[in-house]
Amino acid sequence: MVSRARLAEAEEILTTIGSILNDQDFDTLLLLEKLQTLEVKLREQRSTPQPGPSVLQKKDGTAASVERELLDLRRTLVLQQTALATAYVQLSRLRGNGSRS
Repeated sequence: MVSRARLAEAEEILTTIGSILNDQDFDTLLLLEKLQTLEVKLREQRSTPQPGPSVLQKKDGTAASVERELLDLRRTLVLQQTALATAYVQLSRLRGNGSRS
């Protein structure tokens, strides 16, 4: 609950939180699953016997690609965690200000 004077601000914050939480890319469980899958692939690629040079070059390129994808997913996860933390802080502040009004 908030005062009428702060109602517009509260609605804006709740809309922001809603859009963050409803974003299709905000599925942290899916991101975690992808991270784990990529880590398993990297471990498997590193533990295979050493084939010839041309095959090694291809595997090195694939491993580098998977590592880049893994880093991108980790960055996305950090950004989403930051967005969620920001939304939580805003909501906490809003609740704190509403309880005093």
